[in-house]
Amino acid sequence: MYTLNDFHDANIYGIEVHASKDVVLFLENENAMRHLIKLKNVECMKLNNFRLGNIIFEINIYHIDDSTEIKTTENLLCTLYDINKENLSEKWVKNIIGKIKNNSYILVELIESYGVYGVFLCETYSIILESENA
Repeated sequence: MYTLNDFHDANIYGIEVHASKDVVLFLENENAMRHLIKLKNVECMKLNNFRLGNIIFEINIYHIDDSTEIKTTENLLCTLYDINKENLSEKWVKNIIGKIKNNSYILVELIESYGVYGVFLCETYSIILESENA
């Protein structure tokens, strides 16, 4: 797991979902710097409780690097796909876990201080300072 430390207490002020399956998160950190987090080729996503003023506690990126991360990955997949732990032995779920293990996919988790909570299954991500995108 890797935590994107620059976004503690950042505000998510927008989300774009593109037909290309890319998702862009618009964030402003506590120093008023605006960033875009681009999630490439999102296979599945779940967002709950989006409100005016969404404050992020942290953003975590999950790869399966060791056995301790498999349980977290399984829990996030259960949340993402609305499945029970019993479903984790199904072929399609094992296929997704295999793709995370071989770095074809990553899981991105938005943990809220207030407002939106989210989980994304995607190929990769990038972070862009919004002024660089103009």
